[in-house]
Amino acid sequence: IAFYQRNGFEFQFPDPTNPEPILDMIREPRPTAQSSTLYRSEAASYENPNEGAIFYTPDKSYSDLYASEDRVLRKTSLPADVFDIREPRNSEAVLNWVNQKVSNIEDLSGASVDIRDVYAGIEQGGPQGASRALAAYNNILAKQAERSIIPGQAEKMFMQDFGVDAMTIKEAGRDLDEYSVAFKDVPVNKAKGGVITLA
Repeated sequence: IAFYQRNGFEFQFPDPTNPEPILDMIREPRPTAQSSTLYRSEAASYENPNEGAIFYTPDKSYSDLYASEDRVLRKTSLPADVFDIREPRNSEAVLNWVNQKVSNIEDLSGASVDIRDVYAGIEQGGPQGASRALAAYNNILAKQAERSIIPGQAEKMFMQDFGVDAMTIKEAGRDLDEYSVAFKDVPVNKAKGGVITLA
């Protein structure tokens, strides 16, 4: 409990008459992905990959969950050209892009579940569906290359194709309204923030 309290959670007892209540964890609303400062907790010896995107969060308490003695807190600012997939046209662009990539895939051993998950994300639509489809496509890319998953590879490929430096993304395991920012390359500190959408 103390760990969660340090990270901004409070606890409520839903039923005071229950001698063994299940605690409800609550927290104040988190900042949106447009917050000017972004955070990332990573190993001090971490070497940024060339093939995957780099993920930051506007919610410092989320990055603090991964803090330890051998990790460091990185900070940067929102760049000028964030591609926000919460904008309907932008999430649609992601879904169309993933659909085009997957439609060109021949039979790939062991990828049938991932391909179905891509199409489930496309059917779901919106930013949640776009993030789900990208995550499934990451799995497919790993199986195509017969190697372990490179986090953010699909996101980086998308940003390269669309000529943007960063995009919002829904990371697995986070609440519905919580989005991170994926950078195409290692971000430069103190960049001026902003958000873009497709015309």
